Amino acid sequence: MKLTIYHDGQFWVGVAEQAIDGKVRAVQHIFGPEPHDEEVLKFVNQQLFQLFNQANAIIAAPRSITKKSNPKRLAREAAREVKSVGASTYAQHRQSNWN
Repeated sequence: MKLTIYHDGQFWVGVAEQAIDGKVRAVQHIFGPEPHDEEVLKFVNQQLFQLFNQANAIIAAPRSITKKSNPKRLAREAAREVKSVGASTYAQHRQSNWN
């Protein structure tokens, strides 16, 4: 079971996915303003299983094919990403332009 909480631009939304025998069932819950840890825990303990029981559709999920990557290539890509990190704030960006 997997719970993902994200901000959709207006509200905080939780999407829970449950995989059973190659089939997936998903439910959505709108939290509203940014949820606290206690609110998320209460949702998981009290409401999540009720939502799964009410969900009608169960969709067959195709197996994801994982492709093995060359470890040297992954190391080069990671080094390139670390090297290309830019300024994280506007002030740092302005300071780097002064130098």
